[in-house]
Amino acid sequence: MTFRNKLTTDSSRILVFGDTERCESDIIPVLKNIGYAVHHADASGQIDLSGFEKDPPDLLLFELKAEAFAQDLDRSARIREQIDCPVIFFCDAGQAAEIPSEKMSIPQGYLEIPLSEKQARQMLDMTLYAARLKKNCRIAENARQEAASHYRLLADNLEDVIFKLDMDLNYTYVSPSIKRMRGYAPEEVIGRSFREMATPDSVKRAEAVVAEEMALTKSGAADPHRIHSIEAEVYRKDGSTIWAEAKFSFIRDENNQPIGVIGVNRDITERKQIVSRLMESEEKFRTLAEACPFAIMIYQNDFWVYVNPAAEAISGYPADELYQMRFWEIVHPDYQSLVRNRGSKRQSGQNAPPAYDFKIIHKSGREVWVSLSGSSLMYQGQPAGLITVIDITERKLAEEALRKSEEKYRAVLENIEDGYYEVDLAGNFNFFNDFVCRISGRRPDEIMGMNYREYTDAQNAKRLFHTFHQVYKSGIPSKAFDLEIIPKAGNKRNVEISASLIKNEADEPVGFRGIIRDITERKETEAHQARLEAQLQQAQKMEAIGTLAGGIAHDFNNILQAINGYTQLLLMQKTPDDPDYSKLTQLKNSGERAANLVEQLLTFSRKMEGQRRHVSLNQEIQVVEKLLKQTTPKMIERRTDLDESLWPVYADPVHIEQILLNLGSNAADAMPEGGTLSFETRNIILEENPDEVPGAAPGPYVRLTVSDTGCGMDAGTVQQIFDPFFTTKEVGKGTGLGLASVYGIVKSHGGHILCDSRVNQGTTFKIYLPAASEPVPEPETEQKSAMPEGGAETLLIVDDELPVREAATEILHYFGYQILCAENAEQAIDMYRENLNQVSLVILDLSMPGMGGNQCLRELLTLNPNAKVIISSGYAANGLAKEALASGARGFIGKPYQAADIARKVRAVLDEQADLDS
Repeated sequence: MTFRNKLTTDSSRILVFGDTERCESDIIPVLKNIGYAVHHADASGQIDLSGFEKDPPDLLLFELKAEAFAQDLDRSARIREQIDCPVIFFCDAGQAAEIPSEKMSIPQGYLEIPLSEKQARQMLDMTLYAARLKKNCRIAENARQEAASHYRLLADNLEDVIFKLDMDLNYTYVSPSIKRMRGYAPEEVIGRSFREMATPDSVKRAEAVVAEEMALTKSGAADPHRIHSIEAEVYRKDGSTIWAEAKFSFIRDENNQPIGVIGVNRDITERKQIVSRLMESEEKFRTLAEACPFAIMIYQNDFWVYVNPAAEAISGYPADELYQMRFWEIVHPDYQSLVRNRGSKRQSGQNAPPAYDFKIIHKSGREVWVSLSGSSLMYQGQPAGLITVIDITERKLAEEALRKSEEKYRAVLENIEDGYYEVDLAGNFNFFNDFVCRISGRRPDEIMGMNYREYTDAQNAKRLFHTFHQVYKSGIPSKAFDLEIIPKAGNKRNVEISASLIKNEADEPVGFRGIIRDITERKETEAHQARLEAQLQQAQKMEAIGTLAGGIAHDFNNILQAINGYTQLLLMQKTPDDPDYSKLTQLKNSGERAANLVEQLLTFSRKMEGQRRHVSLNQEIQVVEKLLKQTTPKMIERRTDLDESLWPVYADPVHIEQILLNLGSNAADAMPEGGTLSFETRNIILEENPDEVPGAAPGPYVRLTVSDTGCGMDAGTVQQIFDPFFTTKEVGKGTGLGLASVYGIVKSHGGHILCDSRVNQGTTFKIYLPAASEPVPEPETEQKSAMPEGGAETLLIVDDELPVREAATEILHYFGYQILCAENAEQAIDMYRENLNQVSLVILDLSMPGMGGNQCLRELLTLNPNAKVIISSGYAANGLAKEALASGARGFIGKPYQAADIARKVRAVLDEQADLDS
């Protein structure tokens, strides 16, 4: 009954082929009465099945007529070939025995006329059920075959390996993909144990998982649907190993007991290597970040998740406090909204300005300017923001200090940027930014298509071609190199340019790109720095030469003292009519000339200071200008540009005149055909570390400028002009001490001198003298008589030079004195101690080996605080003898001295009328 209801509910469709009259009377009413949907086709003519091929009926009833039995069987067979449905014959009683069994859909697959409803129902229902069962079986088989085919396709082509193991970890199945992964054929693996195909550590991990699952099963806590995952290092057939990730579950029997393992292996060797490299990279990042001088910070979900030590230093907060703060909480209130908005966009992966400046509040409360550069990143699998921060407070303060004075240049400064360019392989511009227009002085339409040979000279064009060629051949970008370019108007510019290759989508070179930076100012600064270094080296050289010249002059003075002393002594003993008088006079004059040269050396070495007072350079220039007017050729024009409010300087007027005359006469010599000699004075203030005058202390100065339009000098000559005895004049026309003396005078006055000269472009000397502050009393001059008086007192002469001692002894004997001599300080002290009551005065040299003059003076004063000592030295009283005079010496006389001068000085000190500035 159930079977019948199922069929009738389906409303099966039946197609009847047969005689129309017979079908309508004997067949169709019975079928409809049973509940089938019936269609009829007349079998007397050609059968048309075109409407049933796509939608066949569920069953076909075909009439077999006695007169055409065989033909009807053939026709039924052709119908079966066209439409897929079962066929049941109906015929008269007695004909059924003639129907071949292979022609019937099922045994007894026929109906006899007249048709019984019961017979029809049983036969048709059974046939329809069998047909549907067969069809379902066929569909199931097709599906099975398709699934098997898909599995084989999957197993054969899958990169992963499907495997099965029994509970002893023996392989019972592996997919063919194991060949690609590990080099084994499946049959080489099946039956072998996992224990022999993996490293010991991996076997231990697998056994631990099996043991755990068995324990969970025994306790009843096992999850039959649980998926396990482990990483194992397994062997390849060639003996090498790979890392594989195994995802598997346990196969269970009907009692939920594990009986095996099924899973999938995936090669994760590359992933492991990536992870290893990533860990190494992270370690490098951490090391770099920890040592980085600028702050590196990561924030996520508004909170800091990483800060390096520099971030702690800049903010003042330790890391553990920062990790409790939202990223905007340390920002100054004026900037919190801006930073919070941009930071939130960045940590969510949206676009935000990558760099900007703002203020934060240091933990101490002070405001700190910082410069931020930020980007988005994935941190521990979640979006986050990464920023780097540097403290720019000092820079901001400097910018604020300069803001007002530089406001008119703000627009220019805001647009200063590096240039970017792109050229084709021939070097023609096809893309560039506005910087290229500004530096070249050309409009964009003039630059587009312009070749590199058009904006530089041949030598620089060759360098640029060589660079492009090397980049083209190697594909390696060129580092920045210097290049000169020729703007449309103006002087050449120095730029720094880089180049790299441009490739198209086919990886073919199509041009070059790079960055252009204007380094003209940097080049000029480097050249200026080189000039300053050269000036400093020159000053150091002159300092060393001055020290050497001072020492030489001192030694010459000792020699000249003996020569001149004896000469003067002999002259005092001769009358003018004596035959030797004129010879001695010539000798005396030569000695004095030699003494003048030595004095110039001392002036150069700054060992002579002269008589200093407040001096106006303007007045001295006016005096000297009159002298030069008389001594220089008339075709030389003299010009003065003097500051009427010029500050005074504390100087020796004679030395100032010597400077002006030396520079003026040298200028006249440089202009034999005429020219212009100019004197200029100015008040200036030198700042700390001035570029104008290297090494000068800051403060007020008076600048004297002496310039001419003469022949000038080359750089090599300029470097030597202050050297003693260096001269460009002919032999016999110059001693080479003029400019050396000028240099020494300037330095002894605490000043500085610079020279700038070019061949055929004239020469300019600039002298900087410290401006005077408080007036200093002028020293009194000593009144000298024609011939000094002598005396009978005992004098002690202390000098390490025998000729000096002997000459002094002869001179002072001449004036009546008794003389004792000592060749060093130690001997002098002993002699003074022994003759304390007899020695009335000591003439003491300062520069002696051993104890030295100053220490000797202190020892003499210890023996006799009222001892009268005259210092005799080749240096000035304001130089090395200054300490001795301050310690208690009664007077000073410089070598080489005149006989009358030493006699006058001795008499004055003995009579307690010491004059320290003879």
